[in-house]
Amino acid sequence: MNILLVSQYFWPEGFRVNDLVAGWEERGHNVTVLTGIPNYAAGRPYPGYTAFGPSTETFGRSRVVRVPLVPRGRGGRLRMAANYVSFALAASLLGPGRCRGPVDLIFVFQMSPVTMAIPAVILRRLRRVPMALWVQDLWPETLVAAKAVRSPLLLGLVERLVRALYRRSDLVLVQSEKFVEPVVRRGADAARVRYLPNWAESFYRPVPLAKDGDDPVSLPRGFVILFAGNLGEVQSLETIVEAAALVRSEAPQIQWVFMGVGRRRAWLEEEILRRGLGASVHLRDARPAEAMPVWAAAADALLVTLRADPVLALT
Repeated sequence: MNILLVSQYFWPEGFRVNDLVAGWEERGHNVTVLTGIPNYAAGRPYPGYTAFGPSTETFGRSRVVRVPLVPRGRGGRLRMAANYVSFALAASLLGPGRCRGPVDLIFVFQMSPVTMAIPAVILRRLRRVPMALWVQDLWPETLVAAKAVRSPLLLGLVERLVRALYRRSDLVLVQSEKFVEPVVRRGADAARVRYLPNWAESFYRPVPLAKDGDDPVSLPRGFVILFAGNLGEVQSLETIVEAAALVRSEAPQIQWVFMGVGRRRAWLEEEILRRGLGASVHLRDARPAEAMPVWAAAADALLVTLRADPVLALT
């Protein structure tokens, strides 16, 4: 099968879509990826890239077609909006000309933003082939949960866009069974909605702890609680900081380690300083996903948090 994948994010950005394409290749499919210039979550183009190129690459046997976009920058609302709109516009205008090979299926890996599906709908109409949409994030609920948009007018426009995208999808896949009702309510044909959960990459398996002096990780001494992932609005980082402050005097052996990047990393750094938590709360840079099993093994506990929100509870 000839598959045209549309995703604003792709390798070398570390998302599950990379493994999806690799799996398709293993099964003998021919894949073309329509994506943007990698800039997540650093906010600027990765080394070797500019906002305008390179325009074509290869990933395994797959052809990668990149379109220019406005980098995310520091994640401010206007900059993020420009990032979202620029990809949707550039991919809609340049995608049809740059993705000319045979296509049997258009597949959208729909994280945030939902606007990345707009080019796919245009290509579906031009190429007259079916389109599958794999919903990873519900919009506009995600915008509300992340406190990114408060305007009822803007949220209403997003709602109308989402309805149009769902109605024009020949197959809607959802990563959570609790997503089924919201997507059907917004216009997806219930007979064409399927549950497709996410998976853990193959390298997430138990690994032996390194011997003293051999350990490739850098963790403080004590009972280490590791939070590894996006440091964003919905992760409720303030809850972890408050917990660290509460146990600081009674359990000084507990060490909290944050590893990752995101919109609230700067806030986290400032809060650690403001509350004098530097002895027990530590920041580490993000690491490649394939390196994380060793860090997980070295920690005493792994922590995952989401803000108490009805929308986030659907995931």
